[in-house]
Amino acid sequence: MIRRQKPPADVVCFPPTSLPRILGSEDIAGEKSTWLARQAPATARRFYISFIFTPKPTRYMLTYEKADEILREMTKTTSLLRHARTVELVMRAFARHFGEDEEKFAITGLLHDADYEKHPDQHPNVIVKQLNEMGETEIAHAIAGHYTHWGVPRETILDKCIIAADELTGFIYAAALIRPTKIVGMTAKSVLKKFKTKTFAASVDREEVRKGAALIGWELRELIDFIIPVLEGHKEELELV
Repeated sequence: MIRRQKPPADVVCFPPTSLPRILGSEDIAGEKSTWLARQAPATARRFYISFIFTPKPTRYMLTYEKADEILREMTKTTSLLRHARTVELVMRAFARHFGEDEEKFAITGLLHDADYEKHPDQHPNVIVKQLNEMGETEIAHAIAGHYTHWGVPRETILDKCIIAADELTGFIYAAALIRPTKIVGMTAKSVLKKFKTKTFAASVDREEVRKGAALIGWELRELIDFIIPVLEGHKEELELV
């Protein structure tokens, strides 16, 4: 922020012609620096300015390593830990695709179901409360609304991507497990065929999957084609070979 001030005796004075050099560039002060430079000749022979710089806060108080600790404190089941990891990987890929922060997206994917095993009746309120208390309000909001029926507004691309990733990633993983070659050679066509079979992975909310694709403006086939290679890239770790 830049402020024009009435100068006390000990304030350094700068002539108007040097003002743009002092301000440096619009990256420092945006429109205000432009206004001062433009108005200087018409309003005064000398300007007294002070810069008030507020250090940019650390973007995340929560590191990936700490997020992983939180997950493992509340989750012990191998299948849930693996689901957290697969959704994390897809969220990382979304972050790269949309030019977003990868660590923020990764932590959201990793923790979206963190409290489900230990607090199933309070899911996701326990992990959301913990994240809010840590100052991670954006991640908390995305997790609070990672199921559309909960009625939380989807305001950011993070909010939308976690919905797009969650159910469909689990479905594709389940479909891959029953194939002879697992994820290798898997196509969107084969996934869609299983998707139409209501008895397969019956717990997966098909409508929620469709909503997830629509939220990010993709066709369902396009979203499937996006997720398959993400999982295939980690097929050994995910035991999909």
